[in-house]
Amino acid sequence: MQEISSGIIIFRYSGSEWLYLLLHYQFKGDYWDFPRGNLRKEETPKQAAVREVVEETGLSEDDLRFTEGFEKEAKWFYRLGEEPVQKRVTYFLAETQREDVRISEEHVGFKWLNFKDALRLLRYKNSKKLLLMAEDFLQKLE
Repeated sequence: MQEISSGIIIFRYSGSEWLYLLLHYQFKGDYWDFPRGNLRKEETPKQAAVREVVEETGLSEDDLRFTEGFEKEAKWFYRLGEEPVQKRVTYFLAETQREDVRISEEHVGFKWLNFKDALRLLRYKNSKKLLLMAEDFLQKLE
C-alpha cells in the first residue's frame, strides 16, 4: 500500500532568528513534526499542503508566503496492522507573520522553536534532515 502526503515547514522571523512551527502528534506514537496530511484525488501536493495547514493550525492560505525553489520529498515505511505502507511526503517551505496558532483535535500542542531546539525535539531522521535542508536554504537566501 502507498500513501501520498504533503506538508509545509512553516517559519517566522523573530528577533534575530527563524522560528519553526512544530505540532505535537499523539497518533501512531507521541512525537513532534511539521503539519502534513494525505492528498485527495483532485489535489496537487501544494493544494493538499495548504489545506492541511489550514485545518491543523488555523493559519489561512493568505498567512503563508511560500519560499520559491524549496520542494523536498521524504519517504519511509510503516505498518498499518499487518500491512506495510510506503509513505511519500512532499514538503514545501513557507513563512508566516502570525504567531498565534489554533491546533486541530488531531494534535495536543504546538511550539515555535529556533533551529537547535526544533532539531532536538524532532524524533525522526527524515524530519531532522528536512529541517536541516530548510535552515540551509534560508541561510543561503540571506
